[in-house]
Amino acid sequence: MRNKRFGKLLSAALAAAMALSLSSAALAAGNGETHLTIIGTSDTHGNIWGYSYEDMKESTGDGLARVSAYVNQVRSENPNTILVDAGDTIQGTIMTDDLYSKDTADHPVAAALNYMDYDAWTLGNHEFNFGVDTLKSILEQVDMPVLAANIKNADGSYFTGAGYTIVERGGVKVAIIGVTTPNIPRWDGTKQGVADLTFEPMADAVAACIQEIGGQADVIMVSTHAGLGAEYSADGSDAAQTILDKCPEVDVLQLGHTHTTYINSAPIPVGEAKNNAGEVVRYDLTLNADKEITSATVETVSMAGIEPDQGLRELPAVKSAQEKTVSFIQDNVLGHASADFQPVDEIKGIPSGRIEDTAVIDLIGTVQLENRRRRDRCCVVQGHQRPEKGRSQLRKPVRHLQVPQCALHRQGVRRGDEGLHGVGRRVLEPVERRGCIHLL
Repeated sequence: MRNKRFGKLLSAALAAAMALSLSSAALAAGNGETHLTIIGTSDTHGNIWGYSYEDMKESTGDGLARVSAYVNQVRSENPNTILVDAGDTIQGTIMTDDLYSKDTADHPVAAALNYMDYDAWTLGNHEFNFGVDTLKSILEQVDMPVLAANIKNADGSYFTGAGYTIVERGGVKVAIIGVTTPNIPRWDGTKQGVADLTFEPMADAVAACIQEIGGQADVIMVSTHAGLGAEYSADGSDAAQTILDKCPEVDVLQLGHTHTTYINSAPIPVGEAKNNAGEVVRYDLTLNADKEITSATVETVSMAGIEPDQGLRELPAVKSAQEKTVSFIQDNVLGHASADFQPVDEIKGIPSGRIEDTAVIDLIGTVQLENRRRRDRCCVVQGHQRPEKGRSQLRKPVRHLQVPQCALHRQGVRRGDEGLHGVGRRVLEPVERRGCIHLL
């Protein structure tokens, strides 16, 4: 009797200890409800460490190391947490563009994504900046499914091997469909391997995936590397809004690409986080015993004030890449600015650099002119040899002006981006994607 009673007491104590260890979200399952948290990142642009290589100092409110710390906190509160990235992930810093765009071995971004245990990664347009083979060599290093439902090989198969994945948390099955802007050929159509791929309208690809998923999932999330509105299309093929219009089965929509903060809870939660891992978008869903969504909220969470995850920074691939990049910059100093490129604004809300001459415009113009002079001295245009001295006798203008890629484009700045790198800037389209023209 005594031993039997002791066994009951021990069992009760163990049960109580287990109950206390569960989060409030897990306890809710006892009432037939399940609480899911989905964290989305987008346009992190190679910012792993949380470091400004242009300023050679640590940043204070961005970087995947901070996102990792936040995700760890959320997972400790709710084990039913899903982590998704919406693209533009491997490009955007001196580290990724200058040091790891050709030699991709032990890629630091891949190491960081694996460490953070992402459930899915949707490709963005900047993933194609370095060509298809380079991209594939990085994709081979990641553990999570890489999604691109609207990018197909010549035989009609998915370029990444998957258009969607199904993740289970707390007994709830969440289908994640990934699509990206079909405008990639506009920007990177000449890059190795891109012309061999087909880029379909996003909504059509999502609809096909939903049909294939059928009844396998309780929740359908679409992670899209595109903004809500159309960017170039007249038919909405590059607009996430078209997905909402044509695919009512979608329960959660993640946006990307536009580098803006956006949240809207009606009719379904839709959100986008700003670029450079400065914030995340968070979705919280509650499902009843029948696995029907009874509540859904969306918010963005700033990474300001969050201490970086030192475990991520200590990863050999990440630590080595950081040290290598800092050394690369220190060993390649071309000069020092004697004054600020951007003058002090005299009129609030109007950057002075847009209404007066500036040193940075002079610098860019000089680089462009010098580069053209070098090409004029000896280059072949349409099969003709230019003379070593004097003006060219060709009447047709040089159509391709090669200008070294500037830091702004390495950071993923596109036409219309404002307020990046501490200076108000508007960037026009590069000359046939080869040169840069900036209006400050």
